[in-house]
Amino acid sequence: MSIKRISLITSVLVLILLLFNFSFGKQAQASSTEKSVQTESPNAQGKQNQEDTKKVKFLEINLSGEINEKVELYDFLYSNSITMDELQNKLKKAEKDDAVIGVKLNISSPLIGFGKIQQIRRIISDFRRSNKKVYAFLSGESAGDYLIATACDEIIMTPSSWLFLCGLGTEVYFFKDLLDWTGIKADIIQMGKYKSAGESFTNREMSPEMQEEMNSLVDSFYQQLIEMIALSRNIEEEKVKELIDKGPFTAEEALDYELVDKLLYEDDFKKDLSKKKKVVVEFDKKYGEEKIDSGQLNLFNIFSIFSKPPQPEPPSTQPAIALITEVGMILPGSEDDYPFSDNIIACDSVVKILDDVKNNPRIKAVVLRIDSPGGSAVASDIIWNKIREVKKSKPIVVSMSDVAASGGYYISMGANEIIAQEGTVTGSIGVIGGKFVMKGLYDKILINKQIITRGKNAAILSDYAPFSESEKVIIEKMMKQVYDNFVKKASVSRNKSVKEIDKVAQGRVWTGKQAFENGLVDKLGGIEEAISDAKKIAKIPADATCDIIYYPKQLTFIDFLSKILGGSSESSTIYSSYIKEFKLIEENSLLIKLMNKEPVVTLMPIKIEFK
Repeated sequence: MSIKRISLITSVLVLILLLFNFSFGKQAQASSTEKSVQTESPNAQGKQNQEDTKKVKFLEINLSGEINEKVELYDFLYSNSITMDELQNKLKKAEKDDAVIGVKLNISSPLIGFGKIQQIRRIISDFRRSNKKVYAFLSGESAGDYLIATACDEIIMTPSSWLFLCGLGTEVYFFKDLLDWTGIKADIIQMGKYKSAGESFTNREMSPEMQEEMNSLVDSFYQQLIEMIALSRNIEEEKVKELIDKGPFTAEEALDYELVDKLLYEDDFKKDLSKKKKVVVEFDKKYGEEKIDSGQLNLFNIFSIFSKPPQPEPPSTQPAIALITEVGMILPGSEDDYPFSDNIIACDSVVKILDDVKNNPRIKAVVLRIDSPGGSAVASDIIWNKIREVKKSKPIVVSMSDVAASGGYYISMGANEIIAQEGTVTGSIGVIGGKFVMKGLYDKILINKQIITRGKNAAILSDYAPFSESEKVIIEKMMKQVYDNFVKKASVSRNKSVKEIDKVAQGRVWTGKQAFENGLVDKLGGIEEAISDAKKIAKIPADATCDIIYYPKQLTFIDFLSKILGGSSESSTIYSSYIKEFKLIEENSLLIKLMNKEPVVTLMPIKIEFK
């Protein structure tokens, strides 16, 4: 047994001991509480009941950190951040709950793009139709935070905070000097004028084509920013531009310019709300979450909770729609090959889900939610083909999140319909190829390597030398084949000529709004529109109630143990050190590993983060 495997087993045993201590402490606490309740006088209990009748409930939801499209891979892992599904389900439940009269959103720099921002705004807007108020409490104060807040009934800031509403920009990292310093050479070839995914490794700055592309994207996002603020705050667009050029703002300035509604500390806000409603307002941070009776917790029950099998689908005669959420880089193989990473799209696992959906008689249509910059060209093509196969019997509608570009767009082309948010990053119909040559690094750390081959191009993927001229010809031929197939399939999907698609292809990235104008997507909207259109294509009556069946299914604690004890040792070594704060490093490591195995990939030119 490897040292890594022993370390993992030790970690699991420590976790079990910690849980045992937790359960023992909770039982003691529960026992103490029970005794104190038993000694309460009847008069005290009556008084408490009287006070309870005067209380109303507000949901309190934190929007901060990374907000994923789907829940954690394992059902016993809990993130501090809410997911998009959880947010939507909480508010939908609260809409119909008479005990809930409103929502307080604590917005503090969530790590999301324009696509998710627009989806969250839609979720808030839908909830407000129930005549229940939504209050935004700003503490992050970035442009993205503010866009979410403007969808609410009121925006509150603390008196000492700042509103950093001063436009938007994007930063692009270039690693050439770092690679030169380490002795690594990126031998990258691009197919498409704007397919600049390799520029981060080969250039010190943007090429003219990349600058043109990025400026076009920033222009589109900036206009969307202006329009959303103008509409939500009832301010003329030109006035919004003038205000942005004056930013950032103190809290007093933001109030004076009517960018926010009130300046209050959190405790004062809660008191003010209770006074306004003339009741005691309770703030529920755990609304809609499964409650566990702490008095019943013990070591064996904890194991039972962690190892419980997935809940079977409830018996129903209603038609169902499958909502498949796929997030991350597209990679070959199955999720078992990457046991410690949940934000990947593993080809074999996606194919299995699509087969399950196809064979489930209850499911009448599919919504495929995609948040991916692409990845493996081969894996993307296999998923595309499976989607085409499934849609022969069940319609598939793609709903694009923050990103569905390159390979992410490729797999979308197999569906009946593509729906994107205005702020989705999509397109990037193009190909890059190449490898990372490590010889310089090996020389620096005093490692020598000898290669013995048979066949002229046997060392084509070797990391010890750049491509020879004959090898480069072969790689370019492979890339051209992938690019031509990509363009041809896009032309069929979009019902356009190859020439028309090639004009908007060339590896160029578009916002969802631009993609719609260029005919690359069918409609602008979110998950709601995707579900509605899926029902329509499947000929399910618009007013019919449908169950939503979510994929992929969460895995249990026993599944986790099975993976770490029986998974691939190579994958364990790579992914056990996964840390979300270093996603940039992890993503580039995945790219290097992928390109050294598969020299042609369909990947978005650059990761775009707006600040």
